[in-house]
Amino acid sequence: MVPVGMVLLLPFDTVSKSAPVRIALYSDAYDDYTTSLANAIARQDRTLLTLVQPLDDKRTPPSEIHPGVELVRIPKPRIRDPRGLIASWRIVDRLLAMESDVVHVQQSGDPVINLALASRRSSCPVLMTVHDVVRHPGDRTYRAGAIPSQKLFARRVDRFLVHGEVLGRALEDNWGVPRARSVVVPHGELGSLYREAGAPTQVAREPGRLLFFGRRWAYKGLDVLVDALVRLVPDPGKPVTLVIAGKGEPIELPTEATPPWLSFEIFDRYLDREEVVRQFDLATAVILPYREASQSGVAALALGLGTPLVATTVGGLADLLDESIATLVAPGDPVSLAEALSTLLAGPGPVLNKAEAGLLLAGGALSWDAVAEQHLSVYRDVIGPGLG
Repeated sequence: MVPVGMVLLLPFDTVSKSAPVRIALYSDAYDDYTTSLANAIARQDRTLLTLVQPLDDKRTPPSEIHPGVELVRIPKPRIRDPRGLIASWRIVDRLLAMESDVVHVQQSGDPVINLALASRRSSCPVLMTVHDVVRHPGDRTYRAGAIPSQKLFARRVDRFLVHGEVLGRALEDNWGVPRARSVVVPHGELGSLYREAGAPTQVAREPGRLLFFGRRWAYKGLDVLVDALVRLVPDPGKPVTLVIAGKGEPIELPTEATPPWLSFEIFDRYLDREEVVRQFDLATAVILPYREASQSGVAALALGLGTPLVATTVGGLADLLDESIATLVAPGDPVSLAEALSTLLAGPGPVLNKAEAGLLLAGGALSWDAVAEQHLSVYRDVIGPGLG
């Protein structure tokens, strides 16, 4: 095949459509992302996609996988179980033994999977989507050896996919991957996946209700957000509620310093999709006070659900968001964040207009059909004209 010219260079009319593209996609994390991508690729013409995953009760239910996706889930014990070592090698053997035109791996945090991939040669091009180039400060979920093993596997990778120019440069600086070997494909929206599985009817937003959603690690800047809220001087009679939903580090909230108009609502657990949709719909805005970031599934979710966003200009967020679709502030600056929140709470009209613009973006350039087309362009480029 000859490459499609949406992401790369050759023009559309040179594409051969005589044979389908056969894709083997592997993922053991990023389930919402992977499900959305696999389903969208399966909807495209002339594609045959096999999704390979470890068998896990936490995986997306098969009922949510597009019927055009061949789903292969292989039992795999926990990584500390010695049997898991054997299972990881079997998974990789199965992945690479498929009659595929391209193997696409979503970055794995399992060192054994990465080492198995690094030690095997593939008969077809191998791609890797790198979601996190470096370990986030304070993130305790990273397994020992994850990043070094990913770098070893990277030597076998023909093309890297990243979610922004910032990440492409970080990949070059930290992994030694020449910028020419990575392609920017945006992180698709996640709102449609959650809206379909969750509450279909949007509820009315509650004035003064702010949402901090997702894993609570140091780099997420929850403490900066709390500091900013304490500094607010809201209109009399207009209370503010910060909803904190997710798992992670213990939550440290002010006691004597908490003003009477400020309250907290805490969900120290993971929410199901219907609960997630409800919390995003209720919120005046979702706040992302991150000190550091690669990309953000929370931002992708907010855009797709039409929830207003206040975020910092760090990492891939700076590539994904601009002032037309979100309110942006500097990282680690509670004073600037407090000012932005004061403006938002005084009159949310302008930020609601931004949310509408974000929803349009989610239905266009960040839609999964658009993202799938860009993936297919990259696949055809690395496959080359021989398969046409």
